Amino acid sequence: MSDSKPVHIIGLRAENVQRLELVELDLKPRGGVVEIRGRNGAGKSTILNCLQMALGGARAVSEQPVRSGAETAEITVTTSNGLTITRRFNAEGKTYLEVRDADGWQAAKPQTMLDRLIGGRTLDPHAFMLSSDKDRAERLRAIAGVDTRAIDAEIQNRFEERAAANRDVAREEQRSRDLPDVPPETGGDVVDLADLCRRRDEAAEHNAQGHILKANAHGADVELKRRDEALRSASEAIELMRDRQRQELDEIQARHEREQGDAEQSKAMAEEAHKLAVAAAQSTARSAEEWDPVDLTALDALIAKAREHDKRLGLIERHEEQAAAIKKAKRAAKELTSLLEQARKSRQDMIESASMPVDGLGFSESGGVTFNDLPFEQAAHSEQLRVSLAIAMAAAPDLRVINFTDASLLDAESMQIVRELAEGDDYQILAEFVDSQPGESGIFIEAGRVTHVDGEAIS
Repeated sequence: MSDSKPVHIIGLRAENVQRLELVELDLKPRGGVVEIRGRNGAGKSTILNCLQMALGGARAVSEQPVRSGAETAEITVTTSNGLTITRRFNAEGKTYLEVRDADGWQAAKPQTMLDRLIGGRTLDPHAFMLSSDKDRAERLRAIAGVDTRAIDAEIQNRFEERAAANRDVAREEQRSRDLPDVPPETGGDVVDLADLCRRRDEAAEHNAQGHILKANAHGADVELKRRDEALRSASEAIELMRDRQRQELDEIQARHEREQGDAEQSKAMAEEAHKLAVAAAQSTARSAEEWDPVDLTALDALIAKAREHDKRLGLIERHEEQAAAIKKAKRAAKELTSLLEQARKSRQDMIESASMPVDGLGFSESGGVTFNDLPFEQAAHSEQLRVSLAIAMAAAPDLRVINFTDASLLDAESMQIVRELAEGDDYQILAEFVDSQPGESGIFIEAGRVTHVDGEAIS
């Protein structure tokens, strides 16, 4: 609250304003809740609007402020600190404002002076209740002197970063689950895979040479048979030749000797070749008989074991790498959680250190207004009313005047809250009630005029 003396409205005069023909209210003895009563359309709301139009400037003036049939309209408001505020309107919508004090001094910038007095606010707390969440938050930030938007953006960024980090953790854990299980150790000494493969290659080469020897032995045997056949054919040819020579001995004796010599030479060559073939066949047969094949089964088993061992070691390494990836992702998520908690604590400290009009008010991380950690619109109507009134009172602590429309909609408990707040903080609350007959209290309006005050008729 301000240390300066509170300002109240002590008089209101409105002529030809909207529904009002002429209304003059003397509010000097009236504090707390001032009841403005009347039927619908009688002009109750217009009286409340007059205060807002007189004080709030051009932005608060309705589209057609001049009563139908009149050329001009005028609102005069007097305050407890000696100000007389006069706002005039013409049918074209132009407005003129004048602010004077009791000594006749006139303000050079009257609207600037009034803006300081009312804090640029609307006089009706319902405006806060009916505003959008964004507008409510802006209003509360201005009153409390706290702005959480920067840290809210930081919290949102940290939250999204942590969510991404948690998704990384889940992804790495799924990858770990998808890895094959590490098989148990098979026992025994594990030999060098490269040495085993070299030994197997040497054994396979030895076996291949043995197969070549067997193939060569078979070829030598075939060649020997071919030589036997050639020797037999040569012998038969000699016999045939001898028969022919005997028949033609006289004619071909000379030729017979020459041919016999050739045949003998061929036979000698065939015998030599046969002898060589026999020796080669015998040598190849001995080599083939002496060849001892190497059993590859044992080497293949050792190679398979070594490969299985290497595979197991590789799988263990993959599991270890995946465990490290999970640990890294969890560490990142934990760090982001810590940063998020720090930002939220800083935000809470900022709110708690602010001068909130009502305990329990705050801001959601999305930027809206909260009350007792719930969205403002989820609060009970009575709580919303109490908060809205407190915010309206805190907005301009010097001018202790509040308009309250639709007060007829409040239950007894809510109305009692309004009265207690008004009396406790020395506020005037002009409350509008729908009523068909004058009551024992309040100002009764009918057809744009005041007809009764506290049940007594006004002549």
